[in-house]
Amino acid sequence: MAKLNQTDLTVIQVLLKNEGKELTLKEIANKTGRTPKAIAQSLWKLFNIEPLL
Repeated sequence: MAKLNQTDLTVIQVLLKNEGKELTLKEIANKTGRTPKAIAQSLWKLFNIEPLL
C-alpha cells in the first residue's frame, strides 16, 4: 500500500468537504494552499494506487 503524505491527506479532505461539486485543479490548490503542480502529482498518485477502501 502506498504511503500518503500531508498533501495527499489535505487533497482528500478538500474533496470530501466538497463532495458532489466539480473542482478545478486551481480551486483545489487555492483551498489547500499548495501549488497546482503538487495537487496534480497528488491526484495522479491517489488515482494510480490500489483502492483505498
